[in-house]
Amino acid sequence: MSISRELASRVRDGVPVALATVIAGPGVGAKLLVVPDGDPAPSSLGDPDLDRVVRRDALAELEAGRSGVRHYGTSGQTTPEDLADTDIVTVFVESWAPPADVDLRGGGLHGRAGAGSEDPRVPGAGLRCEGDLRHRSPLPDGR
Repeated sequence: MSISRELASRVRDGVPVALATVIAGPGVGAKLLVVPDGDPAPSSLGDPDLDRVVRRDALAELEAGRSGVRHYGTSGQTTPEDLADTDIVTVFVESWAPPADVDLRGGGLHGRAGAGSEDPRVPGAGLRCEGDLRHRSPLPDGR
């Protein structure tokens, strides 16, 4: 299965996935599909060591639910000393993670962020309400 089809399938199904794309430096346009449960599509950024380091960092971004730009050497170097005399590869890591479970206590709201939404990108959609949700004003006249 191609990278784009695997990515689309996982995003559609709400399965965590990250796509690392070289946006500057050697190998511009190379892509690496990263999933927590293995490597579903043959993909590479051009160097096995670079793939290994980017995969590690992409999994961390995915776990945190973030996307971001990172800089590496052509063989996955990351420290300033190692990067001094090498070409820099700039990689954009885009993460697609399902919404985290959130327990909202107080006011009778309990649920998972995006739980009732057909679109998991809608924050807080579908929270179910339990208990008395009448307005509880601390003011004597109820305003």
